[in-house]
Amino acid sequence: MENTVQFKVKSVKRQTLNQRVYQNIKQSILDGELPPGCKLSEVQMGKQLGVSATPVREAFRMLSMEGLIRVDPWKGAVVQGYNQQLALETLQCREALESLALKLFMEKAGKKDIQALEYMINQAENTDDINEFVSLSSAIHDIWLEGCQNSKLLTLMSLLNTELLRERNFSANNQIRKNAIIAEHREILKAIRSGDISAAVSALSKHIQNGYQYSADSQ
Repeated sequence: MENTVQFKVKSVKRQTLNQRVYQNIKQSILDGELPPGCKLSEVQMGKQLGVSATPVREAFRMLSMEGLIRVDPWKGAVVQGYNQQLALETLQCREALESLALKLFMEKAGKKDIQALEYMINQAENTDDINEFVSLSSAIHDIWLEGCQNSKLLTLMSLLNTELLRERNFSANNQIRKNAIIAEHREILKAIRSGDISAAVSALSKHIQNGYQYSADSQ
């Protein structure tokens, strides 16, 4: 049953209002203070945060894009619960599509592509910001997805974006999993650099499966 709940948040500073509202609500979801099925009100959330409904509405829009909440025109916003079947279907499709993308990418990859991958992995390792880590993780995968030069594959992958972002946000909220993600990305990079397609695909599959398992175990 959907219930509106109270939760503890710090007051919001106006100089970065929209971002702070978004980060406060997002962290409350990731920490479990706003549980799955919880109904969120723009007005009530604004009062709790000490802001108007406008930045809350923008935060809801961003969280909806990340798959953390669902916004229904007539019912408002609701925190999304974990759907194991949907996550499994996403894993199966993602593993097949990304493996193909990586193979195609490695047939064309050059020195600049490898340098870009290494740079982004280093950046991810050196950031403490969850949003930046998620963005960098997505950008790392985008290198071989966009580099495969297959527009149909990209279109199919775009259908999985919401579930992927939800998984990445939960993973980024745990330091142990974050460290594992960095190590897994480096294994993929190592195989790409050596030109070993089989090893690269194997490392990518392991990375995808580990992410799915962590997300399933965390719910």
